[in-house]
Amino acid sequence: MKKRSRSINKYIFIILILIGGWYWYRLMKQKIPADFVDYTRFSQKLDEQINEELLSLGISNENLLKKYQQQKKIENVCWLEITKEINVPNDCSLSICKERIVAVIEDIGGDIYDAALEESGNKLKITCGQNSKIFQNLILWKEKTKKPEYRIALVLDDLGYNNDLPDKFLKLGIPMTFSILPCEKYSTSLSKRIAKAGQEVFLHLPLEPKAYPKINPGPWAIFASMDDSEIKKIFLSNLKSVPDACGVNNHMGSRFMENEEKLKVLLTCVKEKKGLVFLDSNTTNSVADKISKDLGLKFVKNKVFLDNKDDINYIRKQLKVLYRKVLKEGTVVAIGHVQRKNTALALAEFIPTLKGKNIKFIFVSELAE
Repeated sequence: MKKRSRSINKYIFIILILIGGWYWYRLMKQKIPADFVDYTRFSQKLDEQINEELLSLGISNENLLKKYQQQKKIENVCWLEITKEINVPNDCSLSICKERIVAVIEDIGGDIYDAALEESGNKLKITCGQNSKIFQNLILWKEKTKKPEYRIALVLDDLGYNNDLPDKFLKLGIPMTFSILPCEKYSTSLSKRIAKAGQEVFLHLPLEPKAYPKINPGPWAIFASMDDSEIKKIFLSNLKSVPDACGVNNHMGSRFMENEEKLKVLLTCVKEKKGLVFLDSNTTNSVADKISKDLGLKFVKNKVFLDNKDDINYIRKQLKVLYRKVLKEGTVVAIGHVQRKNTALALAEFIPTLKGKNIKFIFVSELAE
């Protein structure tokens, strides 16, 4: 009986598989029309053949500027459309490229819809496919493509109470923005000396931090408890003590920068002094960017603090962070502090490593929008 029972179960299992297979076949037959045409493999094959021919012409993936592809479908037909832009080496003839690429496309059964070489001889465009469907848009450029330019705006905070601190930075020979604390012993004289040296001057405006009074921003600070007229009065007095300032950035200010109402009052004062830029030092989350945009105030934001620790290895590490960030974002503001002993030393090591990498130092005001 047991053998018979096993035999019956075996037959039932086979029957279920056959029924399942039949059902799957009917389902797939319903989903895929009998006249469905898929050109995807041919599109890919066409791309492979063109790439091989380009390689034989001395054009590799390093010359590729852009590539994007899109799966397309119209009724019962689907295909892959690929668009590529390529920078051709100077010693490569676009007329020869045209002749050889067109031959490859025709050899594998592709249709040429366009193969136009500009009169200048600097641009070749080839469009090809099959049965009125475009499988490849190929654009070859003869002009050399300029390397992307990367820019670093370096800010040095906390000047004003020592006359000699900026000297070691001025010797580095790069554009820098020196941000001067207001109403200190050397605030005005440093403003004039740094401007005369061809460097940029900002007002380093003390604002209320969350940790006040444990952390004191100084006697000339602006607090969130002040009324509008007092904020304006202190701001103008501070600005007067740094006469060459073309911008403002916050010193501390984690509490004040989070107070939208008071921050708007302050940034309105900055806006009223035409030409001033506001740099958010990024000591906390604030809405300074939104308020600046609403006011039409030129605005920039710090992305890297270089020397929160006055340790040479820590600063070197932060400079690597800066380097990676500028390659990714194109332009970056970084803040250091003049009183740190190791910042100038680390920068003196870092600057020569950028030679030939198309990275240049600029003033903060050059980034302002």
